[in-house]
Amino acid sequence: MPLLVVTFSFFLLFFFLQIFCVCVPRWRVFFSRHQALFSFLFWAISIGLILFFYAYVAYSQYVVWKNSDSPFRFLVPPHGSAFYVLGYYFFRYLLYYCVSFIVSIFLFFGMRFANKRFGGRFFEDEEILIAPILVFFLGYPSFRYAWLFFLGILLSLYFVLHLFFLFYKRVNGTRIPLYFLWAPSAALALLGMFFLFPGRVLF
Repeated sequence: MPLLVVTFSFFLLFFFLQIFCVCVPRWRVFFSRHQALFSFLFWAISIGLILFFYAYVAYSQYVVWKNSDSPFRFLVPPHGSAFYVLGYYFFRYLLYYCVSFIVSIFLFFGMRFANKRFGGRFFEDEEILIAPILVFFLGYPSFRYAWLFFLGILLSLYFVLHLFFLFYKRVNGTRIPLYFLWAPSAALALLGMFFLFPGRVLF
């Protein structure tokens, strides 16, 4: 549960960061000029947080097994290797973040390519940074591939907005930006998975 709360808090943080960039144009200029620095900081904090939780749950499991009377105590030091516990939680926890990290890298370069190809028409600089990190956090192990649910929600919201502007506002040919849809879609995906599978929340 603590990891779920932290993940949801990051989604809110990124959403307010986007609002701040819109309300304070000077901040957006500052962000664009130091995009590499912000990218490094955000990714370092995100990956560091996930690795911290990985170390925490692996160590907690080690303590439980070591002090238990079950045969599992022979799988950890001093009887066994610490790599067993690390490997056990790699497949239960870290593997899903590795998958979402790979997906986020593809998304990052895809968004950069689209912007470069069409002269920055589709995404703001902060979008290209925030969207892939949202996908990375949706590797949350209790829900595994929640980023697929996120992409489905994102596209659905975009389609609904497109129909709204097309038929209700009668605006044709207007590009609907995804800017304010990334973080809310990620939050909805996380909440949706939580209410659909409440018994699967392990971290």
